[in-house]
Amino acid sequence: MLKEIPILTIIILLPILGVIFNTLINKDLAEENSKKVSLWTSFVTLALSIFVACQFDHADGGFQFIEYTLINKLMGFEYHLGLDGISLWFVLLTNFLVSICILMSAYLIKVNVRFYMILLLMLQSFLLAAFCSLNLLMFFVAFEAVLIPMFFIIGVWGGERRIYATFKFFLYTMTGSILMLIGIVYLYTQGETLNYQDLLLLKLTDGQQKWLFLSFFFAFAIKTPMWPFHSWLPEAHVQAPTTGSMLLAGLLLKLGGYGFIRFALPLFPVGALYFSKPIMIISVIGLVYASLMAFAQKDMKKLIAYSSVAHMAVITLGIFTFNIFGLTGAVYQMIGHGLVSAGLFLCVGLVYFRFGSHRISDYGGLARMMPVYGVSFMLLTLAAIGLPLSIGFVAEFFIILGALKVGFVWASLVALGVILSAVYMLSLYKNIGFGEMNTPHVQGGYDLKWYESFSLFSIVAIVLACGIHTFPTQSIEASLTPTVSKYLEAVK
Repeated sequence: MLKEIPILTIIILLPILGVIFNTLINKDLAEENSKKVSLWTSFVTLALSIFVACQFDHADGGFQFIEYTLINKLMGFEYHLGLDGISLWFVLLTNFLVSICILMSAYLIKVNVRFYMILLLMLQSFLLAAFCSLNLLMFFVAFEAVLIPMFFIIGVWGGERRIYATFKFFLYTMTGSILMLIGIVYLYTQGETLNYQDLLLLKLTDGQQKWLFLSFFFAFAIKTPMWPFHSWLPEAHVQAPTTGSMLLAGLLLKLGGYGFIRFALPLFPVGALYFSKPIMIISVIGLVYASLMAFAQKDMKKLIAYSSVAHMAVITLGIFTFNIFGLTGAVYQMIGHGLVSAGLFLCVGLVYFRFGSHRISDYGGLARMMPVYGVSFMLLTLAAIGLPLSIGFVAEFFIILGALKVGFVWASLVALGVILSAVYMLSLYKNIGFGEMNTPHVQGGYDLKWYESFSLFSIVAIVLACGIHTFPTQSIEASLTPTVSKYLEAVK
């Protein structure tokens, strides 16, 4: 019965329906009613995606709930949607994090609340379209469309340097995307289709695969972001509002890693294999560089931003091991990092909302003053460094195992990254959680309110649940098997 309903279209369009309702709200009641409309829209979308996950066959590595409509044959544009064991979890992650962000924004955003809610719902719809798309042109449109709401979120509600950060973010990501568009157009000239499943059967020469891989690589590397294309990220995070940082780290960065796994590796296995070692070297350099930069930061948001660069470097290294362990670990780490980084940015945003400072030196003793907050921050910190029973541990274990199959040195370098993350994250928690308050304006803070506790505890609960029971890995492994098979064919 469910297969006869365009369930993915409904999930993608529900946030747009919320946008329409928001625009029709009476101006006198706009702020309060927009919060209710947006919350209900996000919660219904999340509930529907959970229902789809319950109906999903996790042992089947192929695409399910497929929807197809030919729109323009001349342009190769087809409305083609589907879920597999990889995209399913990104759809769930998107709907969960957007729901949390809308809940928090209802209390943290004080100016132009309705416009902010509209942007969050638009961002949700574009992200869902990107993760469900099985047509390259459709994916590209959604991949680019996410820039529009994020541009306004940072540009309107950001900090003092928001305009600089916004344009840097926009120009970096647009530059890489232009190269990918050239690659997409060339692919269409070769196969006269942009259908993902048809393109998997397209026979390309080794030279074509190498050039096409590079055209896609720059778009995904900038979005990830990989070193040395990362410089837009710390500035964007520092200037973005709290929920903007949560979505940027939790979801937008994942489009790069998802693009590598969904498109770059399966479509151009020869090209991916040819450039794999340089990319792994770049990943290691980025891992060490970002870890050292994180340790040197005096701003909490910048520290967590650089930690995101470091964690994404581990993910790209896992992707280009080209084995089932490294790839599974990379997908699981993307999901885990999406949850943990969003939670950490929320923790930073909550103290900024109370005390008006991101500087680490302005804090001390928060664990004693705000014990519920202290426990939440501690659990997220431990998850970020891969403590056993957290999702980070499972992901890093898989990536180290995958790296070990490539060579002991690569596994050692991933382990070094884990050690470095423990250094800067535990140092951050020690500085703000313990000791004495050393600035007079950071005094008398109150602990978490119900909506703050609910948001943080929801994130922590999923982080621990996915660390204790690794149920997503079954469907992830099943869907990654064809990609690994492509690699084995390329090697031959």
